[in-house]
Amino acid sequence: MSCRTHIPPNGDVVSLILFGGMGLLALAGIPVLDRRARRRLGDGEWATVRAQTSVVPFLALIEGRAHLRMDRDFWLWTGLGLAFYVWFLLQGHRLLIGVDPMAWL
Repeated sequence: MSCRTHIPPNGDVVSLILFGGMGLLALAGIPVLDRRARRRLGDGEWATVRAQTSVVPFLALIEGRAHLRMDRDFWLWTGLGLAFYVWFLLQGHRLLIGVDPMAWL
């Protein structure tokens, strides 16, 4: 995600190395975290967890391997996440990083 959102506007080699490296690190971390979880949970429980999840967002839901529970906690955390995202997009990025991502508007 960081590659797609930062390299085109910045367009320099430093951004390519920094954000591309972060993207590669995130992708390389998936099998490492899977291995740790398998070791911690054991083969039987790991197989159960893996059957209900996916690395690809929403794939387990689409395939029917997982079910979305829209309870009170779901709406609470969804609302808080969206509120933080909107704050970061409109003010937080400028305050914390110094660049306004909405300046092009």
